[in-house]
Amino acid sequence: MGLHIAAEPTIDLFSLRLACRRCDTKNDNKEYPMRKPELAAAIADKTGLTREKASEVITAFTDQISAAASRGEDTTLIGFGTFNIRTREARDGRNPQTGATIKIPASKTVGFKAGKALKESVG
Repeated sequence: MGLHIAAEPTIDLFSLRLACRRCDTKNDNKEYPMRKPELAAAIADKTGLTREKASEVITAFTDQISAAASRGEDTTLIGFGTFNIRTREARDGRNPQTGATIKIPASKTVGFKAGKALKESVG
């Protein structure tokens, strides 16, 4: 299984796509979601950083968003979008196997709302 990156990798942050394909053993090309190594490689090629340094930048970025979320703060990147905390109320649910009613506790999760430029670029 090999990784093939286009001759000129590009980052299109608005559509979140990378010209990247991973091939399986049957030489059947399939597109896969961008993962951290592919993103780091694309950022390295675009900025002149090493892949290791680009990976450190991505880690620092995600760590800061996680830290803000744990403090209950939103993170907004103008034009790209906002990471925010969403609260889900406690509710009743059903066990699909038995049909029994169960209580689902209240919880918090992180949501993402795309910004105007990102929405427009996706279509």
